[in-house]
Amino acid sequence: MIAQTDRYLTQLNLTPEQGREYLQQKYGKRSRLQLTDTEILDFIDYLKLQLTQNCPT
Repeated sequence: MIAQTDRYLTQLNLTPEQGREYLQQKYGKRSRLQLTDTEILDFIDYLKLQLTQNCPT
């Protein structure tokens, strides 16, 4: 699941620091490794949503 978030972050052109800032704000954690399974799935859903909103139709 971590590799999946890496791909999405790259596709969104987000830096690791931007990803950490989001995790800190949303979950109070600085690393994806600290997330529970539920939290990492929620983070993946968030990234997928960002991708669909940024894609031209």
